[in-house]
Amino acid sequence: MFLDWIAQLGLLHHDPVSNVLARFPLSVRKTLITEVTSTLLSTSDLSLLSSLAHMKWAMEVLGQGFALPLEELSIAQETTQLYSQWLFEPQLRPLAFREAAGTSDEQVLYQTMFHHYSLLFQVRPSTEPHPHRPGGTPSATHHQGNHHNHHNHHNHHHNNNNNNNALHTPTPQVPIGVLIQRHIELCKKVLTVLTMAGRQLGNTFSEQTWEVLLKVILGITDSLLREQLTKPSKVLMPEHTKMSDDLCEHLLRVLFELWLRSNIRQVHMWDIFKKCFNGWTHRIPVLHQWAASSLGLCQRVVRLLYGPGQGTDVVNLAVGGYNIGLDLQADFVLYAWHRVIYLLRSPSKLSPINCLAAVNGIGRMVETFLLVGHTNQQSTIPGSPPLPSTPTDIFSSSSLLLSNHSSPSATKSGTTCKPTSPDGNTIMHMFGAWLFEISSFPTPDASHAYSHWNTFPHYDSYHEAQASAFGVLCRIFSKPQPSSRPFLRIYTERFYEALSIGLRSETSLPTILAHSTELFTSELEGVRMMVPDFVIGIRMAMSGQIRVSTGYMSQEKQQQILEDLHLAALKVAGCIMCLPNHFEKVELKDGWNVGLLKSADIAENKAGREDKEILSQLVRCLLLL
Repeated sequence: MFLDWIAQLGLLHHDPVSNVLARFPLSVRKTLITEVTSTLLSTSDLSLLSSLAHMKWAMEVLGQGFALPLEELSIAQETTQLYSQWLFEPQLRPLAFREAAGTSDEQVLYQTMFHHYSLLFQVRPSTEPHPHRPGGTPSATHHQGNHHNHHNHHNHHHNNNNNNNALHTPTPQVPIGVLIQRHIELCKKVLTVLTMAGRQLGNTFSEQTWEVLLKVILGITDSLLREQLTKPSKVLMPEHTKMSDDLCEHLLRVLFELWLRSNIRQVHMWDIFKKCFNGWTHRIPVLHQWAASSLGLCQRVVRLLYGPGQGTDVVNLAVGGYNIGLDLQADFVLYAWHRVIYLLRSPSKLSPINCLAAVNGIGRMVETFLLVGHTNQQSTIPGSPPLPSTPTDIFSSSSLLLSNHSSPSATKSGTTCKPTSPDGNTIMHMFGAWLFEISSFPTPDASHAYSHWNTFPHYDSYHEAQASAFGVLCRIFSKPQPSSRPFLRIYTERFYEALSIGLRSETSLPTILAHSTELFTSELEGVRMMVPDFVIGIRMAMSGQIRVSTGYMSQEKQQQILEDLHLAALKVAGCIMCLPNHFEKVELKDGWNVGLLKSADIAENKAGREDKEILSQLVRCLLLL
């Protein structure tokens, strides 16, 4: 007896001999559940349920309390209290439960309670107008009761209950919004109970009990967070939307914490998790939870790989003001790290705002590796606190200062280096495909009119995600690699190709300049051939061709952003000026200056000779641009 969606997912299978009371009249169920619950809560005679058969009978009744209509939530609250008491106060458990301690019967009782708790998360209207699916919420109306052959006193009692508890006219009538909110609060309470069960009783759970608990919470989460595909003639119940939105973050926190606590390694369970997870990624909290969980595992992996002083000694899950540390086995951390990261199939397929959240999460993980061997360093990847993640805000003076001091050669101010550090190729193996996909999004070119981009939903988030991807890539390739293991050419070639386009994009150029101040000092193979493209970017930044999206910012803030953009351009220019002067005689390929000038502002016949001279003049008079 559990939420039917769990069975539809194939996670659990209904027991045909359970759910006996489902077709009984509501009044009968209410009376039976109320009497059994109140008796077990108040009795001091713990031998009242002295055998496993007694326990199963009582729990068959109690489980129905979680499936009653919204008006009867007070009954579900008492049932929740009773089950919670049995879980966390062993001295108050019935005799049969206590005698089952340490046996398979105890595990069955745990599993049964988890099954029953799931029924509370069934979205339901305020009344029961029609039968429900098998195994789900019971089906009954008061009219059914009038056709049962009970004894006269039973009929009299049943009719009185119908009169006193009319479903369609509750007395006093409570607004549906209030009922839904009460339902949501009770669901949150049950989620807390399930979390505490994993924390306090997890070490006593068998592998099967853990699996049941995970399947229950996964099924509950999927039933509420999945994208609802309704027919045009049907409208999604407002109760469903309200529950899904209000419970989203709670469900995700509980699911990820319990999943990691369980140390589960069954491939089929992770595969089901991944399949369900990708049905929730239209919700932004899902990406935040994924990013937080991946980062917590990543930081723990860094400690395991690089020793004390690096990463963290526990897996910290910090999201939305909620923070919990998990002390997990080292080998499971490595396994779960890979599994959690790749729960997400492709950030580029997400909506713009969710894609941005995913890229920022990737950026934080990359920065965790890039900072290995350094102390007293702050993150400079877009999306990593304390720096902002948007291209318009990335040019704070602190960002530029930090960028200057993030090199492994910077040993002042407490910075120390380890003899080994993460290989840039490994980082690219993990995240390169995702970053290149996002950086290759179509970009509005500075030399063309792309007015239709402004009509794209979440236009700013779309290009912020692209700009953040460029920022992460620039930081990866700016980190010097040992000569024995340089970046693979396939990665450098794709990086240069993407960079050539990004430097001509007014939405990505600011972030690229802010994170490229060390690119030309990194000894990256072939980097000097990017000088012409950076000249274009620098000229665009210095000539006022960049229209930074400033939105609601004050005039002072807008001016500061533009000044920081100019400063970033000059810092990159300073790196280029240090290169040998042999570029003066280099013959430029046709079309190298695409994007440098707006055709609407400068006539083509006046631009040719000037553009050809820019590169040769750069070393001598760049500051005059």
